[in-house]
Amino acid sequence: MVAVQLELSQAEAEQLRARGGSAWVCARLAEADGKPAAAREPSDSDYLVGLAQALFPLPVSGSAVRLVDVLRKQGMVEAAVTYDDGRGEGDRAIVVDITSLGRAEIERLRRMR
Repeated sequence: MVAVQLELSQAEAEQLRARGGSAWVCARLAEADGKPAAAREPSDSDYLVGLAQALFPLPVSGSAVRLVDVLRKQGMVEAAVTYDDGRGEGDRAIVVDITSLGRAEIERLRRMR
């Protein structure tokens, strides 16, 4: 089992609850609320599908920043990513939008599920 910490502001958590999100994000939110959820590693495809329901711009922090960075490098999302510079501010990202390539991948993934 791998422990994963997801750091969200209250506003980010409420937005994800209201708009849905990937199964992984929903499970982490349930765990934060004290409800049991199956632990599993997040994948960039799960996260991308979850982003399809988000409102943009979407601020992201904690472990999800690395997923956003992977998706940005793959050309799936437009995002700004900043890694902790040692001043204790933590890793941060802002997802601006999903690219047309990202939307095509979301549709492909939805058909496979």
